[in-house]
Amino acid sequence: MTADVNVVIDHSEYTILVVDDVVSNVLLLKVLLTNEKFKVVTANNGKDALVQAAEKQPDLILLDVMMPEMNGFEVSEKLKANPVTQNIPTLIPQHYYKIFFLST
Repeated sequence: MTADVNVVIDHSEYTILVVDDVVSNVLLLKVLLTNEKFKVVTANNGKDALVQAAEKQPDLILLDVMMPEMNGFEVSEKLKANPVTQNIPTLIPQHYYKIFFLST
């Protein structure tokens, strides 16, 4: 039995929440993702990310680690503790992760 590798995915059906306090990072990801036809929601801090995630129910969250007031790990913990947002996949892009551990 052979798997069907010709699956067509309609990106416009998916919403991605981009969370970063650096505006240029948010704008870059928003341009790249909207060019691929994804719906993009943005947040500039952890508190806003929690609100947007609960309200918009994105299909994926791209989360910065190093943010003021509430870092990405704290945001992730709160997302996973909330029944409304606990099943939303959350990714921390590797370059953020490396910077975090190199600076600690």
